Amino acid sequence: MTCIGFIGAGKVGFSLGRLMAERGVALSGYASRALPSAEAAARFTGSRAFTSPESLLAASDTVFLTVPDDAVAPVWRGLRGGGRVSGKVLCHTSGFLSSEVFEGLAEEGGYGASLHPLMAVPDREGSWSLLADALYALEGDPEALARLGTLCAAMGVRTGVVDRAGKALYHCAAAVVSNCVVALAWEGERIFRSLGLEGSVPGLRALMARNAASAAERGPEAALTGPVERADAGTIRAHLAALAGEERELYRRLCLKLVELARVKHPGRDFRALAAVLESFAPEGRLA
Repeated sequence: MTCIGFIGAGKVGFSLGRLMAERGVALSGYASRALPSAEAAARFTGSRAFTSPESLLAASDTVFLTVPDDAVAPVWRGLRGGGRVSGKVLCHTSGFLSSEVFEGLAEEGGYGASLHPLMAVPDREGSWSLLADALYALEGDPEALARLGTLCAAMGVRTGVVDRAGKALYHCAAAVVSNCVVALAWEGERIFRSLGLEGSVPGLRALMARNAASAAERGPEAALTGPVERADAGTIRAHLAALAGEERELYRRLCLKLVELARVKHPGRDFRALAAVLESFAPEGRLA
């Protein structure tokens, strides 16, 4: 097993390091722009605080750059040269960036990778247990992937390998099921408030939470309910007529996606009338 070091002592660095420590992974420790942050992370994980990234790199076989996305390349440039990275894995935790950010690493004998835990990390000291349930998306050099696979097996976490060219779409999927869902929740609450139902918003949130839990536990197909699944063209027509502008088009587009899913769930059901309604409400000059 490799010895793991962290450059960056924020929420992800704290949480990932603590999970590794709890699962018996050897940690060298932390380096950070602010030494007190590195010292706090070291105490939290039972490791050491280093006064510089270079000294941490010398004590580690694998180094995680748990820094903001726009800091990954500058931190890497600061580590280059002098044979310091030869034989070592450098790994960042960005969901969007690929290992290409480590430009020139292979020429210096190192191995680049990215490891992204697919989980929100809301704080430094209370989130590490959440990461035990996360999917870890791996991408990078084959040697780095082999080492990270061994590390993740020791941590007891699920992994998936993402092609370098697919990182943007991978990150987009994560945003759809997390951030975009929040936008839909906000839109639903806006409609409730426009009807004078401010006091009933908690009931709407309970509906959202139950359906989200159903989709997470059983999958979208099994969780699908409502007028689209029933091919209730009249109800959908009334919904669309009650909306206008961007809100109508958002709802229409979402319903088109639901029709695709409903056809998978009910291959023998006739959705033609519903599809015609959705097409009839398409903005002028735009196909459904």
